[in-house]
Amino acid sequence: MGSFWVDAIPYPGYGCRDTFQAIVRPLPVPDTPVAKSDYVYCQFEQVPLLTATQSTGNDLLWYSNATGGIGSSIAPRPSTLLPGIFTYYVSQKVLFGCESFRKKITVKVVATPASSFSINTVRQCQNGNQFVFTSTSTNRVKAHYEWDFGDGQTIASATDSIVNHVYAASGNFTVKLKVVNDSACSTQKTSVITIIPKPLAAFSYPPVICQSQTTVNLIDRSTVPGNVATINKWWWSIGGVVSQIQNPLTFVPSLPGPITVKLVSTTQEGCRSDTVSTILDVHYQPVAAYKYSMPLCNNEIIQFTNLSSLPQAPATETLVKWNWQFNATNSTLQNPAINLASGLYHGKLVSESNFGCRSLEVDSVFTVHAKPNIGLTINDSCITRLIKYDALDLLNTVTNWYWDFGNGLFNGGPQMTKVYNKEGFYPVTLLGKTVNGCKDTLIRPFTIFENKANAGRDTVTAKDEPVQLNAHGVPFQKYLWTPATGLDIDTIETPVALLDYDQLYRLYSITREGCDNNSKILIRRYKGPELYIPSGFTPNSDGKNDLLKVFPVGIKIFHHLTIYNRFGETVFTTKDYTRGWDGKFKGNLVDTGAFIAVAEAIDYKGKPMSVRQTVMLIR
Repeated sequence: MGSFWVDAIPYPGYGCRDTFQAIVRPLPVPDTPVAKSDYVYCQFEQVPLLTATQSTGNDLLWYSNATGGIGSSIAPRPSTLLPGIFTYYVSQKVLFGCESFRKKITVKVVATPASSFSINTVRQCQNGNQFVFTSTSTNRVKAHYEWDFGDGQTIASATDSIVNHVYAASGNFTVKLKVVNDSACSTQKTSVITIIPKPLAAFSYPPVICQSQTTVNLIDRSTVPGNVATINKWWWSIGGVVSQIQNPLTFVPSLPGPITVKLVSTTQEGCRSDTVSTILDVHYQPVAAYKYSMPLCNNEIIQFTNLSSLPQAPATETLVKWNWQFNATNSTLQNPAINLASGLYHGKLVSESNFGCRSLEVDSVFTVHAKPNIGLTINDSCITRLIKYDALDLLNTVTNWYWDFGNGLFNGGPQMTKVYNKEGFYPVTLLGKTVNGCKDTLIRPFTIFENKANAGRDTVTAKDEPVQLNAHGVPFQKYLWTPATGLDIDTIETPVALLDYDQLYRLYSITREGCDNNSKILIRRYKGPELYIPSGFTPNSDGKNDLLKVFPVGIKIFHHLTIYNRFGETVFTTKDYTRGWDGKFKGNLVDTGAFIAVAEAIDYKGKPMSVRQTVMLIR
């Protein structure tokens, strides 16, 4: 280097001079800093400060031009906002000394693609979905596309900017598109798509449907699994009638039998369910009916007969309940038998099937009539008297009277008469009947009494023998014997008569029921005691002297009367002196002849007696 006149200002980049000498002397120049020459960055990439390595004792100076300018000790940070090639320079300088040549650093900013894509429809049905993804990316330089469909399927291609994809499963999937330029600069875009599963059509309806009774309300219960979509369309077929609202109008089926209901549900994306179909079984409505027995009276059991039916219903449907109402009286029996008070009634019946289907209420108005109120008076209760029966109509409502005296019921008037010749129990039944057929029945126990008191049979006795009379009455009966002559007491049942001559006594008696009687007894007095046997008899059936009898007088105990024939054979014997022999032996008539009659007894004084008499049988 030669000598030059210069001022004292150094000339950067080329050397330096000694400011204390007039003549410039060349000084050593530092080496260029150590630095990377080329940098490549992607657009919008966050990049660090540029770096270089200086020699010991040197400081770095950064420049934007190859020459000139004032260097900066702060390293620059390259901008990646725009793509392009940018140059920077760096040198190192000895403190208060010389500066090296500048090192050129080149920074290349490569354009980054702007990734984006469009989707034909982001929400599609699982059944028949077809997604079309179209890249709308910009800043592409020899771009390369990488598609990730989120279901495990990917596509990497340099040309596929439009791809199709079908999803097998339902759900939400994140779709990614990565666009890579030739310099490996890339960006990524994601978008979520939804695969809507098939809707599940469903609806609710009444569990039991009755003809002309049940209001059928079909309620849509359709859903989309995961609730990822909303159903907005419905197609119903109700017995062939189409409806397209969510919940069809309610209806009451007028006919029994099956009704086919179908439903298809559709989401707002057009996803359709399968057709769900149900048969609604409309059960038969019973028809209520009944009848009742007559007459309608307050003292009669009224039989109500259920006549309800299920016309044309299958055997599986039967009537099981009956609800009766008769004003305030209720019954659940099938055929109730009820006694109702008199009055106006509103009878109602509702019958019900085993499916709970109820009939319409059938009703009728009827009147329960009051029964008559009857009584009976009877004037007497003794045999041989005229018995008068008087029926009493206490409410004046009886139109017919019926009597039963033990031979069956017959129609008669309010008064009847009868005469009984024999005591006994003769109950009477009286029935009074009104014009409405209402009856009142009176059963009257009735006994006919007889006064059996009797003075007794005529008696033959000894003149000095006391005779015990006996009327053979009943308790509480009253007696009067007349005349009182020879009697110890004339007002008792068993007085004692003692006379030495014949006497006729009359007896008047009356029972506590008022039945009276008159009788008499003749007491003949003979010398005695004695057993009188006639000397002959004529058994020819003329009613006169036909029997051979003994006639005891003053006898206490009679032993026997015995008849013997001439051979000593007994042809007749008796211990009852009232009996006699009729002239027969072993059932045959005996011939005329003489027979021996023997009678034995004990008299009233206790002495034994025996009489033997020959008797002639005369024919």
